[in-house]
This record gives sequence, structure tokens and C-alpha cells, in this order.
Amino acid sequence: MTKQAGLADEWSRIRGLLVQELKDNDYIFQQAKFLSYEQISTEYNEIADVDAFMDVLENTFQKGYLVEFLRNLTDYMNLHAEHGTIKLADCFRGYEGNEMRREPYARTHGFLPNQNFVGRKSELEELINLLDCNTGAEGSHSKSIGVSICGSGGMGKTALAVEMCYRLHQTDLWTIGKVDLREKYQVSDLLRDTLRVLDTPSSMDDVEGLKDELFGTLRQTKRRTLLFFDNIEGVIWSDGESLRCVLCGITELLIASQSKVKILLTTREKIILPGKIDTISNHFVEHELRPLTDDQAKQLLQKSVKPRVLSDPEKTAIVSLCGKTPLAIIMIAGTLRTVHNDCSTLDMIETLQAGCESDDTSAILHRCFHTTFSSLHSEYRKKLVRLVVFQMAPFDMRSAMYVMAKGAEYSRSVHKVKNDLLYLKCRHLVETDALLDILQTEESLEDNKTDQKSAIIESKTMFSLHPLVYEYLKKKCVLEEYKADVIKSQLEFQKHFNQKVQAAVNKYRDDPMSTSRIIEENRVHFAQFFCTLTEIEDSHYEDVLSSAGPITGFDVFWLTKQLPEIANLVLHSDKKIEVFLKMANNRKNCGHIDESFLWDLEVIKEYITAGAMDLAETNIKRLHTELTTIISQIGNDIQNYLGANFIGVRGLFLWKGQGSTEKYKQSLDFFEKSMSLYEKCSPKERFAAEKAEIVNYIGCVHFNLQDYEKSVEYHQMACDVILKEMKPKDNVHFDLPTYLANIGCVWHIRGNNAAEETRKEYLQKALDIYNRAVCIDRNVNISTRVRHANLLKNRSDVYYGLEKYGKALDDAKKALDLRKTHYGEKASIEVITSLHQVGYVLVQMGREAVNENEATAYFRQAETYYDSVREQLHCGGCHVDQREYNIYKKEYFNLLGRLNKNKLKKVEFFFTDYEEGRWGNRHRAIRSVSSDTGSADSDSNDDSSSDSSSGDTSESRESSEDSVGETPSKRRKTEEKGVE
Repeated sequence: MTKQAGLADEWSRIRGLLVQELKDNDYIFQQAKFLSYEQISTEYNEIADVDAFMDVLENTFQKGYLVEFLRNLTDYMNLHAEHGTIKLADCFRGYEGNEMRREPYARTHGFLPNQNFVGRKSELEELINLLDCNTGAEGSHSKSIGVSICGSGGMGKTALAVEMCYRLHQTDLWTIGKVDLREKYQVSDLLRDTLRVLDTPSSMDDVEGLKDELFGTLRQTKRRTLLFFDNIEGVIWSDGESLRCVLCGITELLIASQSKVKILLTTREKIILPGKIDTISNHFVEHELRPLTDDQAKQLLQKSVKPRVLSDPEKTAIVSLCGKTPLAIIMIAGTLRTVHNDCSTLDMIETLQAGCESDDTSAILHRCFHTTFSSLHSEYRKKLVRLVVFQMAPFDMRSAMYVMAKGAEYSRSVHKVKNDLLYLKCRHLVETDALLDILQTEESLEDNKTDQKSAIIESKTMFSLHPLVYEYLKKKCVLEEYKADVIKSQLEFQKHFNQKVQAAVNKYRDDPMSTSRIIEENRVHFAQFFCTLTEIEDSHYEDVLSSAGPITGFDVFWLTKQLPEIANLVLHSDKKIEVFLKMANNRKNCGHIDESFLWDLEVIKEYITAGAMDLAETNIKRLHTELTTIISQIGNDIQNYLGANFIGVRGLFLWKGQGSTEKYKQSLDFFEKSMSLYEKCSPKERFAAEKAEIVNYIGCVHFNLQDYEKSVEYHQMACDVILKEMKPKDNVHFDLPTYLANIGCVWHIRGNNAAEETRKEYLQKALDIYNRAVCIDRNVNISTRVRHANLLKNRSDVYYGLEKYGKALDDAKKALDLRKTHYGEKASIEVITSLHQVGYVLVQMGREAVNENEATAYFRQAETYYDSVREQLHCGGCHVDQREYNIYKKEYFNLLGRLNKNKLKKVEFFFTDYEEGRWGNRHRAIRSVSSDTGSADSDSNDDSSSDSSSGDTSESRESSEDSVGETPSKRRKTEEKGVE
């Protein structure tokens, strides 16, 4: 017996038993009918008996969803337990077991085919042939490495791609790796998710490192494998050039290794640029989807609307009004299935015609969405609008329970919520994707090695809104009739995700592994949580924070103190200051000046990180005035904490913003006062992380004062505070890589200043500690881009000192890539420093080259990086140290003097204008540093690690004036741990 026949037999038994049960007990029938009211409201009053009830449900739901609906409905009614319908329960389990056995590999890997897929036969065969051609022949390789299916939204790109995957797996047992990139915008997301689907997960964040890991995995992949990147347009929009570089690299690797791996993309944006000849255009085929033909559109409509039968004129009219667009057709078909009187089709046609103002695809989809949305019961319209709070990111059943209607009341009725979502799925307004926590292999399911019930329990259904549906619903959210629902959904959303944020807060320092899973699963929702929290009313704020359990007044303050720690991990740098400012204003307007003070401090730390010292100084002066008022209104514990935090920020400002010996000593006084106040805070273990942070800063200042023994002593003390007072799980803590790297930095600078016989010994010690810090940072799994970039940059400097220029260049490029990803298009001192570092390593490699051609090639590469330094300076707005600025300019002029003297004159004019402030104060932010200091300005972020910037040469190793570039031997040390 076939699997389909088995499912049909199980359904017949389910229907027969349920009909008999409902006929035997009219009370149960009326209860079932009442509980299904919202799904069958248009036909509710016409349902006279059980058979009519079942017919209406069959017309409303597709078969698989109908079985799940009935299972949830009868569970909600306690029908199995109270009435002992054991046979019915057994039938449900049997059907679900058979369903799990149906294409288990496709189900668990995200390419279970659409039952209603029709048409596009010739396109399907052509694209499959492009991918499948010669992949199995010995010594041969298909020219087409990849296929890109592009087209406007709603054309069926994903459906076609899924059908391709299914057929390739069924006919030739291809391995399918589906990477869903909806709500993903960075190349690092694509690379990390690709490694995950290839069963080689990585916690790295830098693109170069992830590329290396992926390339290594692809080289070892021997089976025919299709990497299916769905919804890749977000990455194209935000990181297009990096994506093209990655795809070119993958393509070249696959060609060189004659790999059996192929690539399939779906996107609303074309990946092949007009007139551009490159690896992608040579080895990718781009196929743009158009609307269906008349016959295909009619076939899809009839298949989607069955068991209802439409006349040919009705089908012609409807598909024409739907623009023959698949999404519009199936959405209207779902609406038609729910109405059954003779005039309903004509009404539908008239409704579509009434809204027909344009033949543009977006206008067609909008009127189809509007028709479908309007046909819903009013409660379903409200529930659908509430789901907008999830944006387009996947959400699970528990999350949906909180926002769809009544929060706590829904927590007792999982089955009802799931039926609501199933109904919306049948109307094609919500999408589903079944994920398994423990993926079962096809063989184990077939051989009954896995218990059916456990397989069902392990599956986790995720829901999401189609991007076009989301855009339509966003416009509904501003309407007066839905404002109350939007506010309610945001509040319940905040309560639900506050529990997860608090779980992450409590674990992220001392159990980073488990915290990483929480954050990665909820990154988009966590970011949304912080954005919506800025607008919450005071009456709801404590309700949100207490959703994880009862809290006291001080607990509210404590939780507010910790929220920025997670916000720093999930918010983009451009968004942080905006969110922190809004939070500060929100809490101040609500009268909570202590909480507002905390968020203001976070804003100042971000200003310091960005080098906006004027803004930082202005806000420090304002908060200093406000602190006296605040202290008079709060308890001792909060007084001590606020004082310690504020004094620590003042020390940070002095340390990072001025760079003179006098200012370093002043910052040291502030840090020591801050630490003494933290000692008074109780309970002590709650403030151990902050205490360790200040101890670390003290070590950094001693480093700047060239007291290296004290520097190591304090950095080691910071490690001891973490390990002995906090006692983290497995001795792995979020801050340990930071403090270890600072110890490495001391050996680094000592090596640069040491005599030749001990220099390499010290540098090797520095390298060993940096390697340990980098390894822990990767294992921590929630390492931020900036800290990992700084660790890599420092290690690159050590490799340079050890004359391992290839490794130095690799680390420098990875650090640059991470920083560019983090800071985006904005000018940044961190990006400038990394550009300079890559440039000077390339210059040195040019000087070491064996011939003039090789040297020139390296110098030309270096020139492009120094051009980028100039572009960053032109953008302005970042704090540039005078000493570093002079080095950048000198290196750049030396290069151009060798390579392009005409360009040199133009560049000299640029720097003259820059130094004279021709573009105004906004474009010039150069600060002088006294010549008596041993180090210059810091270079870090909120959680950055030690970033010993490439600097001037020492007297013993200074290069000649006419050489191309200098050989950096003295390394500066900057802050290791940012402010949190």
C-alpha cells in the first residue's frame, strides 16, 4: 500500500469515527461547531447536521491541516479523555505517524513540495538540466555552477526552487542544504547558516574566517549537494559587493576542485549585473519568473479551490484579475473555498474589479490581499494584525500565544492558537516551516527505529508572515480600528521576550554557550524588543520586567542595569545610540531618573566608542549636575552603584579622550574611586563583573604609563575576580578573552622594546596568549564583531613583529572586514586603523618581494587601502590622533611618490585642505597628543579587546625617509574591555 493510500485510509477512519461521536452526542457537536465559529462564520447558520459541518471544514482546510485542526479541536474539548474515544485518538496518531514518514528528509530539510504546484514544466526541466548536467560523469563538470531564480514578489520563486530540490533528491539522491535568509542582511549570516546546514557549525563572526571554514568544508564534500539560498535579496541590498566576492570565491573553488556542489538562489534582485563580466555572469544562469500562462493559472486556481468547481468563464475572469500571479491566485482560491453560495464567485469577481486601478503586479497583489483580508472574520483580522510585531522573522507557537489575543488566557489553550494559525495558513496569510530539534534520518523513520510519538514531539513548527503580506498588514496597523490591538500585541510581545532576554542576561557572562543559542534563535525579536520598549508606558514597564517573576523596586533597577548588555549584542551600532537615547527619555518622562541615568551613561559610552568626545563631554557635565539630585532620592546600594558607574565613565573619558600623562593619572584616580564604590555595593557577586572591568581599566592605564609590571598585575587580578568571585561554568566567561589579551599586549610591547636576543621570545609569549584569547572568544559563541576584530588585529601586529607577513595580512584583513561590517558606511577610527594596518603589511611584503613586478603588485594593493583611509578622513566625524594621522599621511605620500607622482600632488592638496579645516568642524576632528607619552589614543568598542594599533617606529628600527612605508616595531596598547 502506498503512503498516500495509507493517509487516505486513516482520514476515512478519522472522519467516520468523529462523525459517529458527534451524531451520538448533540452537546459535543454544538460545542465543536461553536469552537469552529471563526473559521466557518460565513456558513455557520446554514450548518444543520454533522455531515454538513464536516463538509464545510473540508472545504476550508487542506487535508493535512484539517486533521491537525480536528486533533487540536478534540484535544481542547478534552474529548479523548472525558469520552474515552480511544479509537479516534489512535487514528490521529496513525495519520500523524504516516505523515511524518512521508518524505521525512524533505520535511526536515525544508523542501517538502507544494501539493498545489502546477505548470512551469519546461522551466523546471531546463533549470534541473542546468544543475544536473554532467555532475556525475568522471572527469567532467557542468559549466553552470549555479542558478538564480529572480522575479517580483508572489511569482512563486521559492515554490519552483523547492520543486527542483525535491526532484533532484528523489531522482538522483542529491543532498539538499537549504539556507533561509529572510530577515538576514549580512554575508556573515549567509556563511554561518551555510556551515550549519552542512553540519559544520561555526561561532565565528568575521567573513574571512567563515569563508575559510566554508571553503574547507566544500573541498571535503564529495556527494552531489545543492546549496539552496532562499530569499537572498536582503543580503544583496545591504552587503551586495561582499556577497558577490563570496559567490565568486565559492564558484572558483567549485570549478577548480571539479566539485559536485551546485548553488540555487531565489531573489527579488538580479545577481548578474548588466554589462558586468565576471565569474558569476560566466557560471551562473539567471532565470526571471514571469506570470503563469492562461492554462497554468486556471489549473492552479482549480486545484487550489477544490472541491469547489468553477466554470471556465469564472476561472478566466479571476486569473486575469489576479494578473496570473501564483500568490494572488492561491490567496483568492483560499477565500473562495470558505464561501459556497451561487453568487459568491460573481461577488468575488466584482470585488476584484472594483479595486482594479492598475495592472502593476504590486497593485494586483494589494487588491487580492485586501479582498482576502476583508473576507476574514473580524477577530481573525485583529489576530493577523497582531502578528506584525514579529515582522518577517519566524516565530513559534508559544510566542504566537502571547500576541495573538489574550496573553495569559491563551496560555491554557495551545490547541486553539494553533488552529487559528492553521486557518491563516490555509488562507495563505501565514507560512509554516517544520523544524526538528533532533533531525531523524529517512532510514530510521522507514525502519521504525524512531517512535512515532517522539518524532512528532521533537518537531517544532515555526510560523512567519510572507514579506508582501507583512508590508500590507503594516499599513493596517496605523488604522484607528486596529491601534488597540497593535498596542496590546506589543505589550504581550515585550512580556514574552522579556523572559528570554532576562534568561540571556542571567547567563551570558558565565554560561555564554547556552546564551548564544538563545540570542541566535531570537536575534531579530530581541532587537525588536528593545526598539518597542522605548515607547512603553510607565504603567506597563514594570509589568513587562516582572513577566519572568515577581520583582521589587531594586530588582527593576537591577534589570534595567543589565538590559544594555544584551542590547549591545543584538542591536546594530547605528541603532544603539538611538535606542539608548529613547530609553533614557522614556524613563525620565516617567519619573524614574535613576533608570534614565543608567541609559544616559550607555549613550556616553557609545559616544566615547565612536570618538565623539565633544558630545561625551557635554553629557558628562549634564549628568554630573543631575547626580546630586538623583542621590538624594535613592537608597545607598543604588547610590553606590550609580556613583561607581558614573565615576568609571569619567575615568574612561579621560583615559581615551586626551592621551597625556597627566590625564592618564587623573583617569587612574577616577578608576580607583570607582572600584572602592563597587566594593561597597552588595551583594558583591552581583557587581563582580563591573569590578573586574574597572580593575582591567586600571591595568590599561598603567600600561599607558609604561608601568608594565603593574599592568600585568591588574589584568591578572581582573581574571581572578571573574574566576574566583563569579565562578563561571567551565571557567569560560564572556570577559576572559578581553583580560587575557591585555596580558598578551604587555608582552607584545615589551617584545617590541626588547633587545634582539629576547624580542622574539617576548613576542612568542604574546602570540601564545593572543591565540588563547582568540580561541576562547570563538568558543564563547556570542563574541561581538568589534572585540574579535581587535583580537585579530593585535595578533596580526605580533605576526608582523615575528616577520610572518602572510599570517599578519590574513588577520589584518579579517579584522578590517569585521569592522567594516560593524560600522557600515560611517567613518570610523577603527576602520581607518585597520585600513592602515593592511596597507603597511602589504608595503612590507612589497619590500620583501623577490622582484620588482611582485613588489609593485603589493604596493598597488597597499595604495587602494590608503585611498580608503583618505575617503574615511573625508567623511569626517571621527577622532583621529595627530601622531597616527602623521603616519597615515607619510606612508601614503611615500607610496604615491613611488607609484604615481601626479596623483601625489592631488592628494597633497587634499591633506592641506583637510588640515586647514576647509570642510568645517564636522569634517575635522584631529586631537593633538603630547609627545611625552608612550602611547596614543585608544581604539575600541563597547566590548572591544585590546587593539594595539600600528604606530611609529622605534629609534632602533626606524626606516629611512625615502623608503616605501615604515616597519612598525613599537605597538601601542589600548582599552581591552569596553564599557557595558
